[in-house]
Amino acid sequence: MSITYDAYQTFADKVVNKSRFVLDEESKKFRAFLQDSARKRKRPVGQDQQLVRARKGHAGIENSFFQPYPIEQMLAPPPDKASEGRINPKGIPCFYAADSIETAVSEMRPWIGELISVAFFRPFATLSAIDLTNDIESPLALKICMRKELPASPAEIETQLWSELNHAFSQPVSNTTEVAEYAPTQIISEWLKSWGYDGVVYKSSIHTDGKNYAFFNANLFTEGNEAGMSQIHRVGTIKIKSEPANTILSASNNRNNGK
Repeated sequence: MSITYDAYQTFADKVVNKSRFVLDEESKKFRAFLQDSARKRKRPVGQDQQLVRARKGHAGIENSFFQPYPIEQMLAPPPDKASEGRINPKGIPCFYAADSIETAVSEMRPWIGELISVAFFRPFATLSAIDLTNDIESPLALKICMRKELPASPAEIETQLWSELNHAFSQPVSNTTEVAEYAPTQIISEWLKSWGYDGVVYKSSIHTDGKNYAFFNANLFTEGNEAGMSQIHRVGTIKIKSEPANTILSASNNRNNGK
């Protein structure tokens, strides 16, 4: 199937700025490409896979010790409290988790000294997830800006497109993020769900060695640690790394202007 290396960027621009619920032929072609190539990125998440969820704060102090939130308060929120996310729209809960305590806590973007409740979970049964973490390429905007060689062969284009999805899913969410910006990944998540997959795995942009998991059915998990209890952690250090923002902005503008 012939498809261009900027197919995801084109699709994302359309669903954010033009038409969200009715796909044109180009977007339908992109969807068909994803459905076909997703099969190669399917991976099992078994009952032996321990996943970690974190939540800022604690349940109080007892016998001079901070108490973590109980396990039932560490589950995914109910529908009436499910807010917008990269994977789920408001009102549809999604089970977000991480591969380690470090990743889960980092995703909270805490301050030094902040207390974080942590809980461990395992799925009830083996689940199937689409793994985005193996297609690692530089973002397309950066390649264009740095005048790097752009993907040309079908295999290179496929790797670039799935890498673009990994960047999109990994993008940190903030209180100022516009709801419309969630549309591309939310729509793709709905496609994956309709194709029979249980979730998606993507790199953490905060803890660079870590992975995040998002499962479409929030009811597929139970406690995973032996004691069936959550833990309390205090943040010790935070590592900050910055990069020139105008480099990416310039590349994006050049692409939008047809340069």
